[in-house]
Amino acid sequence: MTPASRAASTEAGLCFPLRIEAIHGKTAFASSLSGSFEIDLSLLEDVRPGDHVICHRSMAISVLDKDDALETIRMLKSLRSF
Repeated sequence: MTPASRAASTEAGLCFPLRIEAIHGKTAFASSLSGSFEIDLSLLEDVRPGDHVICHRSMAISVLDKDDALETIRMLKSLRSF
């Protein structure tokens, strides 16, 4: 696991939406409010660039509904202003 991959999950187990930017086999490059990450897609099928996923320890575990992902991102952005 790369240092950037480790940053995609926290020790506390917090999850946040990641947007898939590119896919290479079962590996994807994804972005979030805090940066870009390399993640493993082995547990998911039919993931495409533009999809949003939730990861745990750099492993994508669920594809999110686009509207739900964007709403979560909007709320997270509003928290950054505090």
